[in-house]
Amino acid sequence: MILKFDSTNESKMRFEYILHGMYITGNRIQQKGLAVLKREIKILDKLEMISKPCDCGKKIPGTDEIDRELNSIVPEAGPLLTLDIDANELDMVINYIGNVPWSFGKSSRNALATIEWLKEHDR
Repeated sequence: MILKFDSTNESKMRFEYILHGMYITGNRIQQKGLAVLKREIKILDKLEMISKPCDCGKKIPGTDEIDRELNSIVPEAGPLLTLDIDANELDMVINYIGNVPWSFGKSSRNALATIEWLKEHDR
């Protein structure tokens, strides 16, 4: 399935929650098999392909990783950035976002909105 990101703040927020969910939950899981590790790295590689490190040098909470933001959209290349993921990868992303201890309020609402958006792609 193809996840599509445009230049809206909503797309930027979705990307941030997917990226942070992967890093934060991935770092919290202390024991994982080779298949899980490979799937995590495959997803992170895909996320890095459509993004760049933030200029501010801000780190993702709970990690030593530099935060990332979506690449600028070049109209000549198309109006969207896309992320092609399979059903197993989608399931992992949804579970990882759901396992982050988001602060109550705006963060948890945005996480839930991102999960709901992802679940729409699973239909």
